[in-house]
Amino acid sequence: GEVGDTPPLLALIANTQAAIMREISREASLPPGLDAETRVLARSTQRVFSFDADTLTRTDRSLTELQDGRERGVALGMRAQISVIRDIERLSDDPQKTAEQGLYLAAKAIEADPFNSQVLSAAANAQVFLKWDIDTGAELAAMALHSNRSNPLAWWAQANVALYTQSFDRALECAMTATQLARGTPLQFWCQFQLGLAALAAGQLELARRSLETSAAIAPSFRPPRRYLLALYAHLGQMGRASRVAKDLAALEETFSLDAFARDHDYPVSLARRVGLIDPRVLADLEYPGGD
Repeated sequence: GEVGDTPPLLALIANTQAAIMREISREASLPPGLDAETRVLARSTQRVFSFDADTLTRTDRSLTELQDGRERGVALGMRAQISVIRDIERLSDDPQKTAEQGLYLAAKAIEADPFNSQVLSAAANAQVFLKWDIDTGAELAAMALHSNRSNPLAWWAQANVALYTQSFDRALECAMTATQLARGTPLQFWCQFQLGLAALAAGQLELARRSLETSAAIAPSFRPPRRYLLALYAHLGQMGRASRVAKDLAALEETFSLDAFARDHDYPVSLARRVGLIDPRVLADLEYPGGD
């Protein structure tokens, strides 16, 4: 790394940036030199990671109003990130249209602001998730990191690429850095979740469990860590915990069923399947209130 490029220093920078964004988003009177556009952008950037369909729709609308302004690139990049989240969370009636829109927004964002780390991170995620173009995603993630090494999203994008190229130790290292940088910020639950995935892939089940539990605890309506915890608890034979998580998922996900969880290959727990955590026979024995 470069001189002074130590995790504590990067974490300090990242936390300072997040604190400033938080203050801007809630200050009644704006500090001199800042305008309403900056505030809306600060608020919206925090809400992109809400994983709630209505919040995403409202945030997308706010960002759309900013995309002719000074921060055009970031507004477009965050809209691309919303498309990625809608795709992962199956919040879209037309997945193909969502994917096309996300890729279009990502391309426009890079055109508008090609050296911005947020923009490059969002574009990297769009390439990986919406197009399965891992090479382009890797290139963009590397540029995002080069552009701002204290951006947790850049490390997140790097970790994501590493997961898909089976570089599990690298994924774990990047996810740990992202999590350190995101501590105490609105992105903490998102980075903790990914640390859980990277730890699962690397075979570190205890670290995976802790990270997924932390992510679930600080984001009560965030479904992804709960899905992986269900797989992990069942795999570890912790059936009481597994049924509790199944009950949570059934409350958060109208169409949830254990059968689909165990057998539907489109259900979003692909990494748990890949690493052999899902055994339909074990899940068949699970009982939970409101279940089948």
